[in-house]
Amino acid sequence: MPNKLAQAPTAQVGAFLVPRKIFSDPAQNFSHPERYIVRKAVRTLHTRDREDVEQALALYGGSVQRFAFAYLKNRSDAEDVAQDVFLSYLRSDAAFPTEQQRRAWFMTVTANRCRSLLRSTARHHEPLTEEISYLPPEESAVLSAVLALEEKYRVPVHLYYYEGFSIAEIAALLHRPAATVGSQLARGREKLKQILQEEEL
Repeated sequence: MPNKLAQAPTAQVGAFLVPRKIFSDPAQNFSHPERYIVRKAVRTLHTRDREDVEQALALYGGSVQRFAFAYLKNRSDAEDVAQDVFLSYLRSDAAFPTEQQRRAWFMTVTANRCRSLLRSTARHHEPLTEEISYLPPEESAVLSAVLALEEKYRVPVHLYYYEGFSIAEIAALLHRPAATVGSQLARGREKLKQILQEEEL
């Protein structure tokens, strides 16, 4: 799927043209998730073999954790959600005729897990400057601006620009009307430009 960050007009999204380096290596950022999941599988009922799960980790591990982090704004919580999502996949017997459907399943389950976590716990937030201190300054500034958005803008912005989902796909994932998602993306872009312009002053 094409990276819309590379294709979006600069005038439309301001400085929001950055490479997707956040959690780009799932093996690095999960602390070897394939080992964790394989060990966990020994103690749980599961339907998928190791090769299937490792392939899914390679394809979607980074996207799942990036999305969870954008949703929750906490790296530790994002790692927990990502591991839970892949354990759910391990136990699931769902069939996916296309990779697009499998990818949509991962992002839908991730969104559901994030919503459940936000509803069920009083969560502690580390300062975001510490959470993203490993990024180059220019990327850190943009990500900080994205994370400063309200959830209703932040999540669609992440899915559209970082993960390359269409408005229709985002609407299906988040159970929102497509017109609402389009409006939230437009408003989110405006807010991003305002935040980034204020930081430059």
